[in-house]
Amino acid sequence: MEYPKDYACDGQISITEWMDSIKPIPVKIKGLCDDAYCPVCGVWLDDLKIKDCERCPECQTKIDWAPWHRRNEEDV
Repeated sequence: MEYPKDYACDGQISITEWMDSIKPIPVKIKGLCDDAYCPVCGVWLDDLKIKDCERCPECQTKIDWAPWHRRNEEDV
């Protein structure tokens, strides 16, 4: 039995749909300057260059920056 190229059975999703469904993981905050680090691979997320990136540049883990923003809230 041959299936058409765009065949999809009930319950089947694409890899991009699956990757987008994964919930972001909160960044790890370390050091005196409240530096953000990837929660999975531990790479330093330089806030001047890649602040608020959606994914870690090394391991592509979805990142949640909310804890970092709460801790580094500027006084208005």
